[in-house]
Amino acid sequence: MAAAGLVYLISYLFSAYVFWRVGRKFRNEGYGWYCLPLYNLVLLCRCAGVSPWHIAALFIPIVNFGATIWIWGNVARRMDKSFWAYGLGSFFLIPVLVLAFGRAEPAHTARPNQKREPEPILPPAGPRLTLTCTSGEMAAAQVEIPEEGIVIGRDPNSAQLILSHPHVSGSHARISKVTINGGGPRLRLRDLGSTNGTQYREAASAAWATLKSNEAILSPECVIRIAGGVAEFRVDRE
Repeated sequence: MAAAGLVYLISYLFSAYVFWRVGRKFRNEGYGWYCLPLYNLVLLCRCAGVSPWHIAALFIPIVNFGATIWIWGNVARRMDKSFWAYGLGSFFLIPVLVLAFGRAEPAHTARPNQKREPEPILPPAGPRLTLTCTSGEMAAAQVEIPEEGIVIGRDPNSAQLILSHPHVSGSHARISKVTINGGGPRLRLRDLGSTNGTQYREAASAAWATLKSNEAILSPECVIRIAGGVAEFRVDRE
């Protein structure tokens, strides 16, 4: 009986060691935690990225086969290995030993205490160009202009900046970024054949210029008027 108990103890400690070898690739718990009954299975589920409630299924006859495949298969998948090969292979121990003692690492994850590659230094981002709504239904809202630009209009299927007023056309105007002669980014305003037109002006004292199926290059502080005053937007640079 003593010999059988010793064999069981050695087998258990070795299993805990295998679990720890796998677990330390994902987390930084010590070996002692993997010697704790049930809690070592919780740690294994965390390595697999599955709920610890799967442990309950390990104690249900027949269901435990599926739970074992699911847990070890997900551990393998997170290490860029075959889900089914390692999940089914876990019953034969060898694939588990390969995960534990092999060189496989979690995808896109550095081992705890492993030196990480330095992050690349990126050039500082250029100035952000935004539209600030000064009047209309979106008053005080601020919208950043993405690289691909945006369409102002009433139709949510074709416009990204939606104005619900009936004087606004479905696709009323388009605003996009442009660089002129190597200078800083500017905004290009183009009327998309709107019914009630698009206007802009360079300063508060300047006259409104009307676009009709035409375009203009805008500087910061320019103001855009949609459909004769339904909404106005100021170009800001941050």
